[in-house]
Amino acid sequence: MNLVPFLYAFLSSLFISSSPPKIWLEGDLKSWISNLVSSLPGNATEAYNRPTDEDLWVFREAAQLFVNEDWGAASMKAAEVNYDVVEIEDNQQKKTYALIPGTFNKDGRGYFLMRSTGDWNINVLIESPHSVHDTVGPLAGEVFDDTGARGFMMPGTHRCSSSSFTECTGTSKICSGYRIREKYRASDMAHVTDSFFQVFHEVMSLHSSSLVAIQIHGFRSDDTRSEFIASVGSKQNYNGSISNSLTEIMNVEIKAANSPKIGRSCNREEAGWKKRFCGTWNPQGRWSNGVRGVSSNSSACTTAATQNTNTFIQLEISKNITRTITAQHVTNTLKQLFKQ
Repeated sequence: MNLVPFLYAFLSSLFISSSPPKIWLEGDLKSWISNLVSSLPGNATEAYNRPTDEDLWVFREAAQLFVNEDWGAASMKAAEVNYDVVEIEDNQQKKTYALIPGTFNKDGRGYFLMRSTGDWNINVLIESPHSVHDTVGPLAGEVFDDTGARGFMMPGTHRCSSSSFTECTGTSKICSGYRIREKYRASDMAHVTDSFFQVFHEVMSLHSSSLVAIQIHGFRSDDTRSEFIASVGSKQNYNGSISNSLTEIMNVEIKAANSPKIGRSCNREEAGWKKRFCGTWNPQGRWSNGVRGVSSNSSACTTAATQNTNTFIQLEISKNITRTITAQHVTNTLKQLFKQ
């Protein structure tokens, strides 16, 4: 059952108060996220509009109030940019708070979820910037639900929804149907800084200096490619890198499932493997690794990181894992990595 229309209709009848409106799901949270992903606008739909600088500042203020659990003030501020603050309770009585775009979501805004103090198990923000194109949105939602991670965020459209281009570093063939290489699209949340997605990443990270953002991507797989690739957003070798630790744990997990291939880390040298999909152009990773600035003026748009803070992991998962090996392997890995 797609609960999104019901959710919006329900919200429209409620008043803002110190306690956010409550949404009761007939199913579990992971199913709600999966249904939400399937309902998002697709490629070339022009469903995404860049926020103005003023909107970015207002959303930042709303997000700060939200992570501080000041629900009433967050609701009032979020309403200025057509967002609602809600409490979601699923059929297992698990509670999550969410910043969700209002009715119709005409600008293609994203979804931002958080567990309140005392309710999360690992201090991790699960990010899914390419939920539709990479087919990992439902997997990321399942990982968020099963690990008890502190937060989750995903965009409101396909990464190629907009025909406008970003000025940030990098090019890709993805949105041209692999015909020509071009700049990334404005709707590609892993390659823009003037977005609510970037703002929420920054606000959550600043709220908790020990928080680690795990950004889950998917890549086209064949028999010669790695099963997964982990990176701190760099190709540099770093002893003690969190991406190296994740790779070791997850390789044990997938070998136990008889995976014919292994995963690799971009942050250590491996003979015979050319480092790829290392997230060096990712502005969320750059920001977490010390390349700062604010939103549309962020240096992370064009400046590469030169250090590792171990607060960001880009996890590229092959379509083999996405389609045949469950998110349980990722969940088990994160539980061990963060010693849950």
